[in-house]
Amino acid sequence: MARLRMTRIESPAWARTRRVSFEDVNAADQEAIEQRRNLVLAMVHSAVEDYVNDPEVCFEDHEDYFPKRSRLTGEYYVEREFYKYREDKARFQIMIMCHCLEGPKAGVDRDDDYLGLDVWLNCEPGTWNLSWSTTNSSSI
Repeated sequence: MARLRMTRIESPAWARTRRVSFEDVNAADQEAIEQRRNLVLAMVHSAVEDYVNDPEVCFEDHEDYFPKRSRLTGEYYVEREFYKYREDKARFQIMIMCHCLEGPKAGVDRDDDYLGLDVWLNCEPGTWNLSWSTTNSSSI
């Protein structure tokens, strides 16, 4: 099966407004993180594409399994961003919640949320090196 290419879109008009929150992150570090947001979003994008193209987590062959790759439109948007400084680990934890869309259902004339992905990253203060930690999924 061909690799599904995902496209990040702006939040649809019907979706909740994007939320951004910081916990235990000082103003200077917030600014530094915001300056690197495109790098964060690029890593998130790779994680989203990897997830939806992994046949062990995104299914086609099992009727009762979730999620089904064929239901995805190939578009997603960022619904929430959470940044926390973990003093015990001397790093920032970043969680970006993405909503992957499915095509219109019966009685609905627009795409809708289908698959939620929480992409967790780690960021080293000072060097600002990013690393992927995990991706968790949910039905939405």
